[in-house]
Parts: sequence; structure tokens; C-alpha cells
Amino acid sequence: MQQPEPRGTQMWGFVFRADLHHLDGLCRRYLNLDPTGSVAYEPLAPLVLLQFSVPGTPLRDRPMRPDRWDECELSLCVPIRRRGVAGPMFFVPYAFSNDPTATVELRERYGVPFEVSY
Repeated sequence: MQQPEPRGTQMWGFVFRADLHHLDGLCRRYLNLDPTGSVAYEPLAPLVLLQFSVPGTPLRDRPMRPDRWDECELSLCVPIRRRGVAGPMFFVPYAFSNDPTATVELRERYGVPFEVSY
């Protein structure tokens, strides 16, 4: 099945300082599940990115309502790296949407299922 192509998506990102100890705790809780410890992740810096987005109208989907935004999304992104590897990546432990169908349809952002927020 061909994915619809979004049009008019708006996105904002804001960087904030964070406690490195708490970010490391997120990595241990969600990523460092290998009992041997051979694969482990750690925060790259004491920073987080809050990413807000308003999805645009997919070409083959319902039209966007001009009177309001249909959906807003919020993702918390943590810059991480795999220990021993220099390449940075983002880890998204939390993703929220104000549209309840996002959870019913089991939609996700970067592999993280949406939780409903208002």
C-alpha cells in the first residue's frame, strides 16, 4: 500500500537543558535491555529536543479543516549514541497527540506509539 504524501506539515523544535542522570535513566529503562551489556546506549549531551508538529493534508486522505488544526503532535527527542560508536541518533521515549484516533489506529512516530494528550 502506498503511503499518502503529506502536504503543508508544520514543525517546530525547541532545545532545552536536561539532567544527564535522568536521560541516562531513560536509556537504561528503554534501550539497554541486552543482559550481556554488549549493546548499550548513552545520552550524547544534557539536552532534549521538544518537537511540535501539525501534520498537513495527505493527498489521498480527508481534507484539512480550515477552521482548526485537526491534530497536533509532541515528541520528546533525546540525542544518544551507541557506546563505542561515534554516530549520533535520536531516541524518542515519549510521543503525544491530541487526536484520540492516533492511539486507536496504533499510529506511531519513530517507532514510539502515540499517547493521547489534551
